[in-house]
Amino acid sequence: MHTARKATMVRGAALTLAMAAISVATTAGTAHAEDARDYVCKASSSASPTDSGGRDAIATSRNKNNSTRFFRIEFVADGEIMRVVNVSVFNSIDYTAYFQGTGKKWYWHLSPGETKTDNLDLPEGHNVAINANPSVPGFNCGTNGGRT
Repeated sequence: MHTARKATMVRGAALTLAMAAISVATTAGTAHAEDARDYVCKASSSASPTDSGGRDAIATSRNKNNSTRFFRIEFVADGEIMRVVNVSVFNSIDYTAYFQGTGKKWYWHLSPGETKTDNLDLPEGHNVAINANPSVPGFNCGTNGGRT
């Protein structure tokens, strides 16, 4: 009987530890969702100063409480250059760029601290849509104001 009580106590302790681990994992998962509310997206586009007819576009989502944390996608019309940056707390950011009329779409996936620059070498005169989606549901930052 004494052994049965010990086994029940051990199983009870194991169950308590398992529940605590689930609770920690659940809490850790929601930390990103709470942080996402602190990020504000600002998207813009402007005539390229060096590519006649081209439009540069940028979408940046910056933490309003800590401006050093952000993620960004940027299209530079002169040379069709894409820059993507992840300096945020999010586990990953998925970036996409679509070039209307070319049938081409590019994807980048960055972990925190990563930056990439690509020269896409596309034909002139196509509208550009760019977007950044962090690893939290319902939040993204983008614009369709670019032009090659």
